Order: sequence, then C-alpha cells, then structure tokens
Amino acid sequence: MEQNKLARKLLKIWRMGMRQGVLLAACVVASVSGAFAQGAPDASFNDTQREGLRLFSQSCGVCHTLVQQRTRQYGPVLSRETLGGDEDLIREYISNGTPRMPGFRFNFEPAQINSIVQYIKTVTPQATPASAR
Repeated sequence: MEQNKLARKLLKIWRMGMRQGVLLAACVVASVSGAFAQGAPDASFNDTQREGLRLFSQSCGVCHTLVQQRTRQYGPVLSRETLGGDEDLIREYISNGTPRMPGFRFNFEPAQINSIVQYIKTVTPQATPASAR
C-alpha cells in the first residue's frame, strides 16, 4: 500500500519535469525515511502498537527522532525505559505536556494516547556512546 502511494508520487514528479522533480523527489524520500526513523512496524506489533507508531511518526517524531543528520533533535529519544517505564506517567506527560512540550489531550483521544504509549513500550533503549559516559 505504501509502495503504491510512493509510486504515484514519483510518477507525478516525473510528469512535472526533471528540474522540479529532483527537488520534490528528494523531499519525498526524506519524508518517507523520516517517518520510519524510529523503525518500521515489527511483524509482531498488534493493531494498537501499529496505530501508536503511526501517531508517533505524525506528531512526536519531529522532536523525538533525528529526522536528518544535520538537524537538531529537540526532545529526548523515547524508549520502553522512558520515565522508568511507568505507562501511567508516560500517558500523563503526553496528555498534559511539560514546559518544553505541548500536551496532546486536546489532539488525541485517550485510546490514541494509549496507542502511543504501547508503541513506545516496544522501542529498545539506545546504547549510550562512550563519549557521553
């Protein structure tokens, strides 16, 4: 399904002309790779976790993933160990926000916030680089 969308976009780019198309193709590739910066859905994901990945990619990934190598990451990398792994605390942070992060209780239903939490609980923590220790 994602391949069909990408194929249609690339066909549209080709029709626009080479010069404009190259720039637009680069943007499409960057957006597709950025959407899966945390990782593609695992085959073992349930529907709730897949929905959480989709919502995370749309609303959280811009700050909590490194979209491009030359850009700054604004929020911390999230994983199953975030906030000590406490699902209720993660849910509260997503809902109410912090001084540096907006709350999403008016954007998402509680079930959608729960989906994001369930997705975050599948993400393995990143190893700390030796230089950061």
